[in-house]
Amino acid sequence: MKSASGKSASWHLRQRKDKIPPLAHHGQLSVVRVDGAGPFSGLHSCGCWCNHLGVTAQRNMQAVLELMSQGKLPVEKLTSHRFPIDRAPEAYDLITSRREPFLGLLLEYAHSTEKLRRRINLRAADSRSDALGVSLIGAGNFARLVMLPVLMKMNGIAWRGICTAKGFHAEHTGRRTGFEFATTDAAEIWNDKDTAAVFLATRHDLHAELVIAALRAGKHVFVEKPLCIRAEELERIAACIEELGDHCPLLTVGFNRRFAPATKRVKEFFAGARPLSLSYRFSPGYIPGDHWTQDEEVGGGRIVGEACHAIDSCVAIAGSPPVKVYAESVAKSGGIETSDDRVFITLRHADGSISSISYQTGGDSAFPAERIEVMGGGRTAVIDAWQDVELWRNGKLERLSAKKEKGHKEEFAAFLSACRSGGPAPIPWDQLYGVTWASLMAMRSLREGSPFALEAFEEEA
Repeated sequence: MKSASGKSASWHLRQRKDKIPPLAHHGQLSVVRVDGAGPFSGLHSCGCWCNHLGVTAQRNMQAVLELMSQGKLPVEKLTSHRFPIDRAPEAYDLITSRREPFLGLLLEYAHSTEKLRRRINLRAADSRSDALGVSLIGAGNFARLVMLPVLMKMNGIAWRGICTAKGFHAEHTGRRTGFEFATTDAAEIWNDKDTAAVFLATRHDLHAELVIAALRAGKHVFVEKPLCIRAEELERIAACIEELGDHCPLLTVGFNRRFAPATKRVKEFFAGARPLSLSYRFSPGYIPGDHWTQDEEVGGGRIVGEACHAIDSCVAIAGSPPVKVYAESVAKSGGIETSDDRVFITLRHADGSISSISYQTGGDSAFPAERIEVMGGGRTAVIDAWQDVELWRNGKLERLSAKKEKGHKEEFAAFLSACRSGGPAPIPWDQLYGVTWASLMAMRSLREGSPFALEAFEEEA
């Protein structure tokens, strides 16, 4: 087997072996490479053992950290010289002149007694008394590319604080979008008396803790989906809402598709018709198996983190929460990294409606990603790619076509309006709970091969 350079894998291995000097006293040498097999390894694309074992930068980094934690990789011995930061030119001179042997050079900063600042004021406070104070926690791609561009066009918002894990991101985004202050401490948001509502757009595993903290601080909460990624987190949120009772602020989740104009029209079309049968095909793009969203401990997996959109859309159209769920996936064979993104999910709703969700990433990327078919009461409706709608009744067809809209603008407007008026939450709590419960149980159903039902539904059955 030959590499891109034309040399065989065995040649590369021999060359590497020849370059390793003999070790006296039978010492042991451990060489750890942090970037895995790649274009600089000499073994890239050669089909040798390293590629078959799936050596990646992430796995090598994990191995290095494990060795360090076990004391088998004493990295402190790699430092041969230390220099105060104000003597950095001397360190550079040592490297370039090679006047004496060195291994690793460490530049040290003097210890500062100054208290670390967790908040930076960016501008003067907004003096408008009628504006709704809004803060943001998290400034990743969704927040910067979807959430903020839509919200910035809406009137009546006074931008308060922006909080991110890294202060630079908070300050940069805050200055660009007009926030009053930037911080790396969420407590600054909770303690800000002028913040009435908080948008949460962090990593999925942080959602539950932030939701509970925000509600307890008296802030209305919009959290990007999912609400949480573990069943115990869902129960803790439910307990918090029950404990706060009538004093609980508003809570909604970024299930934007239920607010899309197409969804609204189909719901109106099926008014009074129950039970309904729904079929939802959702074909999102491919995401590598080692992406953070695929990690159940961080992203929750794609069913909890993305297929929840389809579950919620079916719940919104049916107007009834799910009470029973079953899921099954393709076999994990043929070299696929995960089967969790090629599944069928069946939902039974409380009113007797039924939904079938096909969540598939194995198709062609150019194929339209989403299609919904609804039947019941002698009527049929189709939503295709959130752009084209077909309504069938009494043998007649009504076609509606418009600009593709997935409901982001409408959901933000509904949430802000409810915050101002004190009106009901844009999404009823029983549906928020039911959608999150169904997505979590769908994952469990895949693992255990059984359907799951809410206890109340089991008792009635």
